[in-house]
Amino acid sequence: MSTFCRAVRRVAPAGVLTALLALSSGALPAFAQNYAVEDLGTLGGVGASVVDINSGGSIVGHSFTPGSAFEHGFLWSSGFMQDLGTFGGATSTASDINDAGQVAGTADTTTGTSHAFRWTSGMLVDLGSLPGDFSEAFGINSAGQVVGDSGINDTQIHAFLWNGTMQDLGTLGGTDSAASAINDAGQVVGSSFTSGGLVHAFVWQGGTFRDIGTLGGTFANGFNINASGQVVGSSTTSGGALHAYRWTNGTMRDLGTLGGDSQAFGINAAGQVVGTAQRSSGEPRAFFFSDAAGFVDLNTRIDPATGWVLREALAINDSGQIVGNGFLNGQPRAFRLTPLPGGVLPANRSRLAVYRPSTGQWFLRNDDGSPTAVGFGASDDVTVSADYLGSGQNQIAVFRPSTGQWFIRRPDGGAVVINFGGPTDIPVPADYLGFGRAQVAVFRPTTAEWFIRNDTGAAIRVQFGNPNDQPVPADYLAQGRARSPCSGRPRRTGRSATRTAARSPSSGVPRATARCPRTTSGCSAPNWPSTGLRRASSSSATTTIARRPSRSGARAISPSRATTSACGAPRSPSSVPRRAIGCSATTTAIRR
Repeated sequence: MSTFCRAVRRVAPAGVLTALLALSSGALPAFAQNYAVEDLGTLGGVGASVVDINSGGSIVGHSFTPGSAFEHGFLWSSGFMQDLGTFGGATSTASDINDAGQVAGTADTTTGTSHAFRWTSGMLVDLGSLPGDFSEAFGINSAGQVVGDSGINDTQIHAFLWNGTMQDLGTLGGTDSAASAINDAGQVVGSSFTSGGLVHAFVWQGGTFRDIGTLGGTFANGFNINASGQVVGSSTTSGGALHAYRWTNGTMRDLGTLGGDSQAFGINAAGQVVGTAQRSSGEPRAFFFSDAAGFVDLNTRIDPATGWVLREALAINDSGQIVGNGFLNGQPRAFRLTPLPGGVLPANRSRLAVYRPSTGQWFLRNDDGSPTAVGFGASDDVTVSADYLGSGQNQIAVFRPSTGQWFIRRPDGGAVVINFGGPTDIPVPADYLGFGRAQVAVFRPTTAEWFIRNDTGAAIRVQFGNPNDQPVPADYLAQGRARSPCSGRPRRTGRSATRTAARSPSSGVPRATARCPRTTSGCSAPNWPSTGLRRASSSSATTTIARRPSRSGARAISPSRATTSACGAPRSPSSVPRRAIGCSATTTAIRR
């Protein structure tokens, strides 16, 4: 009975991350690298799955399109997702990208058959197939050579190499094989049945297959290969567990786990490895491995306040950027991790905090999730936290409309009290002067006047906007100061208006005079040019067990113990319809 089938394991939602996870090895290795995490979005539909990243940070995967029940392959770059399209069918997926921006993947034709493609600068090229009716592409190198698998008849698939024409690479002596990746030296990695009916990982080069063995068990997958020929994947141990490995010059190294099974999906030129590992409870977590760091749960290397749970890491580039899939506040998302300078989380990052008017208390969230409570304010106060001291840290502060008073908490717990404003004013503290600290300021909606308190205590009055407009000052031009009504050079639509030397809105403040341009109409949004790209919105993720994950949603070559239930599982919503081979005793080809 064949066990060569596409085993796709669906992940169940896991809630918001509430605690750091302990490494299975106990103490954390000497590894100080931390990451900023970014939500990659979608093509406008309900979800997406990311698969690979190149050295320039461009990313490929597949995403639902607006209002569609089907997914399309995408290319993500600088915050925008480009739909790569199909061959006229419903679905497609992008599986790999080289540094030139060429993409390998799979797309449906008008008849619903899946064909491998290579995408270059907007052109989708059908790579054809071996004698069977379908093909799938999973890897591409700098020369544009593509690898994957294709049907050779109604019941068998073989790994292929495409270099203008499609070449059948054969097998390790068994019935089926599949190729997952290719490096610039032309070394191909994949998985194949042996003559004894076992599934082993292989490296193919120049017409020669090499069985790279196992971790002591009967099964091994080959997922990826780097420039020096190091291979990563997963293998069973002598005890039957499934572990991630890295193979180097004939030696297969067990990379470890977080208490359950583990799988390696990506490797860069430095030999750093990423993948997914189960905790002892069975929950998957994205991991990073290097010789210096050991086996690291990536969830311990991001700010826990972000709300992310990183479940699988699919690829890592030579800059150390990592892409994968997880959950953000309980919702499926695709992510990119970027190493932070110096390897540490910045001290000046924002923290989660709430103000409770009923008790006048602030609750600030610590890195370990615990709250710090600070009593400061009253029920009718308005919060105006800002960096008034230029210390790089916000001070707790409130504005009391009933008295026009500002209360700014000092580091010693005392309060600085400033009279500035009236009952109908809106507090708008910001760094209007570019001094590296916030100034006390208010906007008066009844008259569309801004009052900014300078260092002498005088009030600079600026007429800007219309009555009942909402004030939104910020550093829109990256000039190191907020875009205040009198900062920069607003478009002139009339004569210069005198920025009146008015009294402070709280009265009793010396006058100050100046002049600044004035606009007589409201602001209008620019007409953005049409680029053919769609800005990413929310996204989703799925996890695959075994083989390059559609690398996510792709065929899985897996040990029989792992495929029994998977063979009958419904198709993952993030995968294109695919052929399942070997899921029955008669090795029948089944179209999912």
